[in-house]
Amino acid sequence: WWITTISSSGRVIADAERGRIETLLDDSDSNSRVKEAVAKREAFTATVFSSSLNADVYEIVVPVQGGDADARWSLVVGLPMDRILAEAWRVMLRALLLGCLTLLAVIAVVAWLSRSIARPLKHVADELSAAAKEVEGASRQTQAASQSLADGTGQQAASLLEIALLQCRW
Repeated sequence: WWITTISSSGRVIADAERGRIETLLDDSDSNSRVKEAVAKREAFTATVFSSSLNADVYEIVVPVQGGDADARWSLVVGLPMDRILAEAWRVMLRALLLGCLTLLAVIAVVAWLSRSIARPLKHVADELSAAAKEVEGASRQTQAASQSLADGTGQQAASLLEIALLQCRW
């Protein structure tokens, strides 16, 4: 990170790198916005790419009062985004890991519950299926017995009719 003090003319007044003191800001896009904010005495924030850090930097420009009332200075602070977001990334990764572990636990509990419910239900269904087969077998036997009884009753009725016809003829 860095802190630089800039005058209204765009000249570096104070900087950690002594070689930059008394130099003018170049005309890059980010420095043009800084110069404009300094000239208007406005606060300004932006995310810019720093070629020296080879990373995105959150840049803050804040007007400050210099020695005399006419001096227009601004304090420029640059904070690397990777440092700003490092804790947020750690929290996000922890939350993601915790979410995945929770999901796995829920899946395990659901699988266990479904098996503990499905096994007894399957057992009941198997028993009902076996009972249904027994009922079907009994039904077939009853049907066969009924058919046999009907056939026997039909034969007896035919015999009785034949006897009755024979008696009527005499």
